[in-house]
Amino acid sequence: MSSASGGTPEYVLVLTATVNPGQSVKVQRKDPEVRRRDYLSALDFWLQMKDSRLNRIVFLENSGADLSSFRELVSEKNPFHKSVEFISTEPVDIPEGIQHGWGELRMLDEGIAKSQLVSEGTHFIKATGRLIFPSLPRLLDRISGSPDVVAECRIPTSEFRRGLSLIPAILERRKAYATTQVILFRTSVYEAYFRGLHGRMEKWTLSGIMEYIIYMRLREVEQELNILWRFPVNCEPVGIGAKANQNYSSVPKRAVNFVRGLLRGTDIWL
Repeated sequence: MSSASGGTPEYVLVLTATVNPGQSVKVQRKDPEVRRRDYLSALDFWLQMKDSRLNRIVFLENSGADLSSFRELVSEKNPFHKSVEFISTEPVDIPEGIQHGWGELRMLDEGIAKSQLVSEGTHFIKATGRLIFPSLPRLLDRISGSPDVVAECRIPTSEFRRGLSLIPAILERRKAYATTQVILFRTSVYEAYFRGLHGRMEKWTLSGIMEYIIYMRLREVEQELNILWRFPVNCEPVGIGAKANQNYSSVPKRAVNFVRGLLRGTDIWL
């Protein structure tokens, strides 16, 4: 049974941010000032985007950073008069043995509960706040109806490339996960099915990684929800990844994205 209902979705863009990740978080791009510039540039991108579906923005931060520069940006450079809400959640230490996604899920729970803008929409789009997604409007154009969850599920092909197990891994969807740079939820569905998910993350296991635990939860509730497991079009990030300081516009990344685009509409998750 699906919980999907009719009507046109009303989206709220939720940008998650950790300006100062601290020393315990294992990412290469950790300088707070570098990250602040990343977040400011990305927020400016969304403010300049002429798409009325993305006129409500929540900037959600969890490291206790000063957000005055972000507020100034909105007051000075907001040509489409978008509604922007800033929410800070209390900094907390990530439990040892659990990936940094724990903090993001916890922040998301708290921010969604506090947000006035989120309460005004039917769906929210969670996006990594340092990156931009120029193809997001095209993705929204291609989403038919009003699904409960729109995810981009993949398998970690790099783990299987060196042997002959890649094809079986693709067919069996071994270690499948849901990417979390961009993911869409019906707000009521998130509250009912995904709130508190960080509390289920386990140390030193796949269940201690945000992308895997979201995918596993999707599998648990797939009979109850209307889930779109793969984006109908590519919606890749532009920017620099935090974990390895990699450029998402590099030649190898573009090559993978090209192949991924060719496989849209098939049962192959890449």
